Amino acid sequence: MMLSFEAIHSIHKLMDDDADGSVDTKETDGFRGEMNSKDPLSKHNSFHRADLLISLEDMWTSWKSSPVYNWTLEDMETWLLSCVELPQYMDTFKKHNIDGKALPRLTVKNSTLFVSLCRCDSLPGSL
Repeated sequence: MMLSFEAIHSIHKLMDDDADGSVDTKETDGFRGEMNSKDPLSKHNSFHRADLLISLEDMWTSWKSSPVYNWTLEDMETWLLSCVELPQYMDTFKKHNIDGKALPRLTVKNSTLFVSLCRCDSLPGSL
């Protein structure tokens, strides 16, 4: 769990452009712009909800209460196959026991998990 917290910390730090310890609505504009909703208010509410400033603790608490945090290997397979259409990674995720708790670690380029996955033969463009 500590590695997942470190990953959430890295994500928070990347989003906190002014390095004041919280992520405000202006700092998430780029992130929210990538979300699927066409309604700007919906995008804002889905990330910030009623909180205009998101601390690291807020982000960690939100992540741990997310349904994705509790995804099993089977849930990850369904996600890879149906949602993101990346079935070629299913065996790699199984091999490394990547469940929902590990997802934030995949977003951090220098994490041990990210590096080990990038070295797997099954990934295109492996290091």
